[in-house]
Amino acid sequence: MAQALSAEEVGLFMVQEEGLRALGESGVRAPSLQELQAVPWAGQERRTHLAPVSQERRHNQIVPVRGSGGELLGGVVVKGAPRMGDLERQMVNAFAAQMGAVLELHRTRRNLQTARSQQAEAKASLQARGVELLQLCPVCRRCYPDALTHCPEDGAALEMPRLLPLVIEGRYRLERMLGEGGMGLVFGARD
Repeated sequence: MAQALSAEEVGLFMVQEEGLRALGESGVRAPSLQELQAVPWAGQERRTHLAPVSQERRHNQIVPVRGSGGELLGGVVVKGAPRMGDLERQMVNAFAAQMGAVLELHRTRRNLQTARSQQAEAKASLQARGVELLQLCPVCRRCYPDALTHCPEDGAALEMPRLLPLVIEGRYRLERMLGEGGMGLVFGARD
């Protein structure tokens, strides 16, 4: 990309809790979050800088990387490029948009992994307290304890659609799932 833009170098950065982190090795200094936020994006008017811009920054083009909802996810810094024309700006903006999609996917995967870890911890905690968890047959919709792996009625592999106890309040044993919808699952139980 640097070669296509006749630039010295291109630096890629990702926003993290502690600030910006370089993606890969480059000699490009990361912009501050304030510098990235000051750069306008589609539909915004250009803001004036609140602080003086260093000589180094005047020779760099900073392009924010945003997610589909407009949140700031990172930045692209084109170091030492001559003044960019419309075609070069379009190329860098298209690259930044694609980078935004990749960073959103990365964030989603990280959040999913965190949720899976939390669910595994909750499952282990419940099992350590002796709570028997619900396994569900996808064919007959009968409920079984988590010690079983296959349905005794039809041989189908049991699933754990949600982290639920097999016995509610130490009294009601879930027997069969009757239905499911946007608000949750409905079970028949035996007292």
